[in-house]
Amino acid sequence: MKFSITTLFFVCAATCFAQDQKATVFGFPLFYYTPETGYGGGLVGAYSFYLNSEDSISPPSLLQAGFSYTENKQFTFYAPVQFFWDKRNWMAGAEVGIYDYSLLYFGENESQGLTGTTYEAEELKLRGNLQRRVYYAWYAGIRMWYDRASIFFPNENNQEPIIGNTYYSPGILVTHDRRDNVFYPSCGNLIELVAQQNFGSSTFTRYRADLRFYAPLSANIVWANQLFVDAVQGEAPFFLLPQLGGSKRFRGFYEGKLRANNAVMFQTELRGRIYRRWGAALFASAGNTTANFIDFNVPMKVSYGGGVRFMADRKKKLNLRLDVGAGDAKPLFYLSIGEAF
Repeated sequence: MKFSITTLFFVCAATCFAQDQKATVFGFPLFYYTPETGYGGGLVGAYSFYLNSEDSISPPSLLQAGFSYTENKQFTFYAPVQFFWDKRNWMAGAEVGIYDYSLLYFGENESQGLTGTTYEAEELKLRGNLQRRVYYAWYAGIRMWYDRASIFFPNENNQEPIIGNTYYSPGILVTHDRRDNVFYPSCGNLIELVAQQNFGSSTFTRYRADLRFYAPLSANIVWANQLFVDAVQGEAPFFLLPQLGGSKRFRGFYEGKLRANNAVMFQTELRGRIYRRWGAALFASAGNTTANFIDFNVPMKVSYGGGVRFMADRKKKLNLRLDVGAGDAKPLFYLSIGEAF
């Protein structure tokens, strides 16, 4: 889940949560300000539970939901879910997102300069995947995405040209998962390989690789690493192009500022427990986007930062996360549930 915030106005520190032996529910209000949206507020919450109380092998499932409404009458709603069952032989995920908001478009490879162009977007996003264990820690399955978007770019005559797009994106998904904990891994690795074919207003193919490695440096410190590669072949609309920036990949850059046919990023993070439920993290990222993956000779951009953690559920190790990242024009704040990777 993401809340990529240009300026954090106020966050209520009193997080409400209740838990029993098997389930946890918590939430917190959010108030913020960005130049594109004005003042805004909303609510973010999560419910962590087990599909089968007698299954001691499957990780807990997670249901998240959040919404926000801004001074400029913009609305967002998203609800990602993640399920594990049958002694971790099956896992599935889904997400519903409804967005009516303003964003900045910087062009492909920042072709529109440092300030970008403000555009309005109305989007419906549906995501789903289902995987079955095929051998040891290897899983294979299917993925389906649906995207419908109307994009409004004001022009010099104050008219609003509409870019309308609808896409259906079936694909295959292969995963190798040896993490000791899905919410806060302290050792192990995760490999996720995706190939998708996109049909609709245009046709293109997407290939994605997400490689993660976790190592314990001490009883309270974890070293986490991620290599992320995303590439498309064909005519993809700008809002579905590979991109970097935001609360999960390349913190410190505006979400989608780095956008092109190909994206490569490496990030590393030190995570530590400080006192009881409180923890902290230091992170750094390097990467960039380019139109031609074969001639990937653009200079790497770098971002860095840190943050604090509050463990809402000690048993499942599910954190609330507040990060600040730098590397572009100004520091950016991110408030979310769960680790960035």
